[in-house]
Amino acid sequence: MKRSVLPLAIVISLGACAALPKAEDIKKFGAATEDVGAAFSAGIGTTRTLAIASVRERAAEDYVRGGSPDFRAKPEVDLAGDIGAGPRQLLGAIAVYGKGLAIAVDTGVIANLESASANLGASVGALLGAAGGPVGSKIGKPVGNIFARVLGRAAGQEYIDNVLGIVRETHPALVEAADLLSQDISKFAIQLKIECAKFPGYRRNTLQTIQQDRRIDRLRLWETYRSSASEIDEMTRACSVLTRFPALLAKMVKAHEALLKPAPNGRAALDDFVGTIDDFAALIKAVK
Repeated sequence: MKRSVLPLAIVISLGACAALPKAEDIKKFGAATEDVGAAFSAGIGTTRTLAIASVRERAAEDYVRGGSPDFRAKPEVDLAGDIGAGPRQLLGAIAVYGKGLAIAVDTGVIANLESASANLGASVGALLGAAGGPVGSKIGKPVGNIFARVLGRAAGQEYIDNVLGIVRETHPALVEAADLLSQDISKFAIQLKIECAKFPGYRRNTLQTIQQDRRIDRLRLWETYRSSASEIDEMTRACSVLTRFPALLAKMVKAHEALLKPAPNGRAALDDFVGTIDDFAALIKAVK
């Protein structure tokens, strides 16, 4: 019976840890942060698909007016190719860090979080170094080995304080990561939004050309107009997906900083970040 006491005690202590208000905030933030990379990938796919639709609408307009069919039209900007490996690596590191936070709270294993924190710092440091920029004293350096100090006593507020110690050490790297990503993404997002914004004009010209054909009755014109209006509304909503991403990153940073404040202070920032992630996913789903 004595052999079962220690595992049972650890399970009970971890359960108590997870029930702490600050622990729940950390877990919530970790889960939302893990979704940031997936939201970005989905945003790229959705926005680029719609940019292609805009270019093909221009080709359709030319064809309706008597031109040759062009099935090879592509957007001027290739987001999939222009967003390089560095930003993608940063997004991956952010997602792994978020997962490490959730695991640390759920299981009491902090080693994964330490590794994720160090990896995020190294990724930021590598990009800053490649760009010739200054690398902060804490960025790119692994945090101290807390695991040895909490092994066997991963319980209660003391353990959460250790996790928050890693959050505090990681914050400068997360701030830099969000800033680097925002700069890269904003540049391409604006170009794609301009490409998408051309769609209504192309469709309007096509409708005007069709309207001149006396063989088209009023019912078909009405149906064509209604379907076109719906497509333009969808395009308008969807083209804003990627331009919203820098704001999402800013909210992530604000929520991360809020974790360091005593509960329940800062929970509004956390709820705002989580809600934005949910809205982002819902918008992408709605336009697919």
